Order: sequence, then structure tokens, then C-alpha cells
Amino acid sequence: MHWRRFVLIGTVALIAGLLAGLPAATAATITVTCPGDSLQAAIDGADPGDQITIASGTCAESVVVHKNLTITGAGRTATIIDGSGTGMSTIEVNAATTVTISQVAITGGDTPLNGGGILVEPGATLSLSDADVRGNRALRGGGIYAHVGSTTNLTAVAISGNEAAGAGAGGGGIRAVGRLFATDVQVVSNEAPSGGGLMFPGTAPVAELTDVTIRDNTATTGRGGGILNSGELIVHSGEISDNHS
Repeated sequence: MHWRRFVLIGTVALIAGLLAGLPAATAATITVTCPGDSLQAAIDGADPGDQITIASGTCAESVVVHKNLTITGAGRTATIIDGSGTGMSTIEVNAATTVTISQVAITGGDTPLNGGGILVEPGATLSLSDADVRGNRALRGGGIYAHVGSTTNLTAVAISGNEAAGAGAGGGGIRAVGRLFATDVQVVSNEAPSGGGLMFPGTAPVAELTDVTIRDNTATTGRGGGILNSGELIVHSGEISDNHS
């Protein structure tokens, strides 16, 4: 009886030792070439932690990112994700995911709901860098809408020519109900009834802006041509000029 237990324990120890000697799994890199490939199909087929690389070209689709991924283009003037004609946010980042996106232009989103360019769902974390968010339209957050409980990190991002339109609309460039951290960001020529550039409604959001330019945005009927804020806003440096309300 004692001998059998010894053999079992020894076998388990041997298997554990063999497994420990195996190399750790590494993240895969998936290459997407548009037109031709489907970015959504690449997202669906990826494993959490994988990297998707998009070559130069235009991916004419809206996508939902529903797992932890890194998505990298060939540059903001070279790789375009265009949601025109889909009636959805160009990119939707699902709840409780951590997503990194860089070196792309995000355009063409047009939704009657929230987040024309990007919708960041509750509990999600989005890090967006070296990117353009331009020419999108929604009810709230023409460029980006960040839900309560989300975290959005923006670095070297240009947000321009976006619009929030309709009854109760606000935040032409960004409407954040979650946490927003922006560094080296341009918010230019966006439009909404209120909060033409940026809108932080309620008391929950925390926004921190460093080296951010907010210029030539328009609140067409309400307040806050550049910024409409009722939360906690920290501005370290930047320029706020030539906004209209």
C-alpha cells in the first residue's frame, strides 16, 4: 500500500518536471492585408494575447474586439479602418478586455448610439497611440465614447472632424464617463450641441490631460465649445483656444 503511493507520487513529480522543461507558449502574430482579408475574422481567430499586424490599406468594416489583443497598423496615414455604411462604431472594445491599438486611422463610424469611432465598454482598458480618429459620428462621443468603469489611455492621437448629433448629444471629439488619460493629443474641429471637443459628464470621471491641444471645436447650441466638465479634470499642460459655443 505504501509502495503504490510512492509510485504515484513519483509519477506525478516526473510529469511535472517534464512540463516545467517545456518552453512557455508565445503570442502569435497574425498579419492582415486589406482589402482582401477580414480584420474581424483575424480578431475572432486570435488567442488572447496575440498581436494582429495590419498592412497598408483600408479595412472597410466595423470590428468588435472581444479579447485581450494588440493591433498594430503600418502608420496612421497608411492603415485605415473605415466603418462607413455599417451603422456601427468603427471599433468596439468589449467589456473587461485589455486592448492596445496603434498606428492606424479610425474613420467612417456612424451610429445612433455611442462612440462613432471607438466605443469602450464598461470595465475595458484601451491604450491607443500614434493614431487618428477622424470623420466619425454618433449620438454621444462622436470620436470616442468611454463608458463608466473603463480606462482609456491616449498617446499621440489626433481627434478631428467628429460629430455628436441628436437630442441629448454631447462630446463631439470625446465623451468619457470612465477614466481618461491623454498625452500629446490634438482635439481639433469637432462639433456637438454641448461639449464640442471634450465632455466629462457626472461626477465619476477622472480625466488627466498632458500636452493636449483643444482648438476650433464648436458647441452648436449649448455650453463648452472646447470642454464641458462636471467631473474631476486635471490639466498639466497644453493649449485651449478658438473654441466656440
